[in-house]
Amino acid sequence: MTTASQPDEAARLLLQARADKTPCASIVERCQIGDLAQAYAAQRQWRQLSLARGDRIAGYKLGVSNPKAQAALGLDGPLQGVLLASAQYQAGTTLPYADFLAPRAEIEVAMIFAEELSDPELNRGQLVAALHAIVPALEICDSAIAGWPKTLFDAVADNLSSGGYLLGEPQRNSTDIDVSTLTATLEINGVQVAEGNTGSAMGDPIEACLWLVRDLLRNGGRIKAGDIILTGALTGLHPIAEGDQLTLRVGGLGEVSCRFKA
Repeated sequence: MTTASQPDEAARLLLQARADKTPCASIVERCQIGDLAQAYAAQRQWRQLSLARGDRIAGYKLGVSNPKAQAALGLDGPLQGVLLASAQYQAGTTLPYADFLAPRAEIEVAMIFAEELSDPELNRGQLVAALHAIVPALEICDSAIAGWPKTLFDAVADNLSSGGYLLGEPQRNSTDIDVSTLTATLEINGVQVAEGNTGSAMGDPIEACLWLVRDLLRNGGRIKAGDIILTGALTGLHPIAEGDQLTLRVGGLGEVSCRFKA
């Protein structure tokens, strides 16, 4: 009888936990995921299982994009995951709270591409020219790990705790805006709970996006027209309760909101 590999078993457990809406124990311990390479292998297998079930990749996301946070965790760069098409919600919609395990909000800036990219050595100007828009993004983080990840390996294997995401309406000439020093605020039920700066994403969300695009292309990935990149959290995570109304505003980029059905 063939025994499943450690990353394969981790991916299966994580996928089943989300399907059952019942968080699982740390896969680091259960599946002996001992380094980032194994954690990314589990993430890739989770992605393949998701695609085999009919989903598709709509883009990519960065985690730990703040250089100070990277240094504190002993990382030499940000972490990354994928965005599934099934996880995207329309701005202004009401989300079923029961669809999530333990949702928390993250505020980000997203890049939406108008053109395909293939050159791993592209520069900032070429990246900006390929963009359709830069928009505010609410990421609904949601962990399949009980009590949320206690290690980076659990977080990476679980696709950086990605649960859902919503994008703001593109503003006119958004790609001409200097997005390196914009103020971002998050309100829950009309009360401001967080304020951040877009410079938290590697100093500039465009630079964060450029880093990720180059890394993807160097490693055999691709960027297609319509792809979305979330460039990293601008503040910490904020717990969401049933009935909560969330509104994110980012400088001249506009806003995005949603409500969670009680």
